[in-house]
Amino acid sequence: MPRIESTPGRAGGDPAFRAYGDLLRFAAAFTQDFSAIVPQDWLPGLLPIVADPDAERTLRAPKRIACVRTGAPVRPGRTAPGVDVRFLSASPVWLAIGDRRAAFVSPTSRGAFHGGWTTTDPEGVRTAKGVFELVWCGARPKVPVALEATERREAILLWLAKGLTDSAIAKRLNVTDRTVRREISSLMRDSGATSRFQLGLRAALGGLPVQALTRAQQESTESAEGTEVRV
Repeated sequence: MPRIESTPGRAGGDPAFRAYGDLLRFAAAFTQDFSAIVPQDWLPGLLPIVADPDAERTLRAPKRIACVRTGAPVRPGRTAPGVDVRFLSASPVWLAIGDRRAAFVSPTSRGAFHGGWTTTDPEGVRTAKGVFELVWCGARPKVPVALEATERREAILLWLAKGLTDSAIAKRLNVTDRTVRREISSLMRDSGATSRFQLGLRAALGGLPVQALTRAQQESTESAEGTEVRV
């Protein structure tokens, strides 16, 4: 994957993280279609570049940014016309796809010498696009999701994230399959997830505010026969 020239970014973000400046230049080169996974503190510099005031009039699909929370408060007005922003808790890489013909990739570690790489290889672009779509499916809108927290619901979210079937979850909880399906339907409705897969993916990526998963995770390491969650 060819290396692009890198210089430290200056407008927002981390000036010592060279990939920030690389990404801004990459974003400026593509105007029709843009998708990205970036840390939250890159938004102030990125949004003005990718904003598309004519998107609604021209019926262009919004540009999409999956933003990894960094702990800083999110300002309610931090958005831009023609841009859809969602949030998640972690990502294995920072990346962007421009006009479906080029991809930008950078490691997430914050090193002064870490820049970004671009590729126009069709297979590389398709791979980056696939990673983005998977992460986007698990990200959530910036409006916080209010989920009623119960031990059973949190355990279901944890085991959905681990890929367990409804029957396997029901055995661990000592409830019926129907009860698990009812809880999953309720969680989907409350979180806005459109499928069971999306619900589990959001839980796995930290896109749902689950408070007591530590206890459930400890219990999930025990044998199914010896594990029981009180309901």
